[in-house]
Amino acid sequence: MSLDEQAVAWVREATGCQRVNVVRSLPGSSTGSLEVVGLAGRRRPGIPEQAVLRRYTKPALVERHPDLAAREALALEVVRTSGLAAPRLLAVDPEGAEVGVPALLMTLLDGRPHLRPTGATDREEWIAGLVDALIAVHLVAMTDVERRPPSGDRCLEVQPPNSDRSTQPALEAVGPWFDVPTLTVPPWATDPGLWNALFVELRAQPSPPPTDHLALVHRDLHPGNVLWARRRVSGIVDWVNAGFGSPAADLARCRTNLAVLTDQADADEVLARYRDRSGRNLDDQRWWDLADLGGAATLTIPGMSMLDSMVEGPAQLGVDVDRAHAVAGLERHLRSALG
Repeated sequence: MSLDEQAVAWVREATGCQRVNVVRSLPGSSTGSLEVVGLAGRRRPGIPEQAVLRRYTKPALVERHPDLAAREALALEVVRTSGLAAPRLLAVDPEGAEVGVPALLMTLLDGRPHLRPTGATDREEWIAGLVDALIAVHLVAMTDVERRPPSGDRCLEVQPPNSDRSTQPALEAVGPWFDVPTLTVPPWATDPGLWNALFVELRAQPSPPPTDHLALVHRDLHPGNVLWARRRVSGIVDWVNAGFGSPAADLARCRTNLAVLTDQADADEVLARYRDRSGRNLDDQRWWDLADLGGAATLTIPGMSMLDSMVEGPAQLGVDVDRAHAVAGLERHLRSALG
């Protein structure tokens, strides 16, 4: 494994190191390449011996969302002083002027994803860890996060991590991952009437209901983005979709993934424990559950559907998810959400 000369030169300039080598590739990324790089020789203060280089290498994805690296860098800057176990931003090339594609360099966290429990004791720890991770994100004080409404242009200038700043970078309000015109029954559906019932509800209310509780929202918090080490949660990664809004958005994304990875009982258990532990009723949870399923039915990452990503992502991490099982899990979750 090796890096091209552009990437090596940029990493060396950003870190002050003498040599850069690829230690290993990290699996599970649907947006491009994710590699652990070794930083040999003298380095600038605060630069570790290894880091993670993320490059957004899929042209269709970058064309649709040219600000991906900038968005993730902004999110990492927001959480930097929060106490959350998240990567620390080392450098960002938001437009790919130096690397050739949008890229960022961040610290490597200990641990690996734990996608599926192996027994009753493991399940108990696993669900408790997921709930702890969700609550930790939502406890970040919104008074410390500058907010702004959604806009058509999400690409912002990103200041270096060590630059002086009087305010935190701005995050956007999170929204649903579907567009009303695209709400059509997916080709893999086994119960078209079920999905049409969902679309009737989403067309009637395409925007999130108001909420009295705004929080930092990861927006893609599921077992694949939660790291574990020594039977404890050690970090939360993949912050590119972060924003602010209702915690129910994070619960919905997590629950959809659990319905595919394990079963509906785990999805319901995470919600019940979250409500009990946080003291939040989440009156808007039903809408966000339906909205997330609308996204699962219609959202496409260039080159694959969301269903494909929920099957292929775990496979890259060594966990087999049968496609028919995934569809059955989605439709079971949808029936439960519709009530």
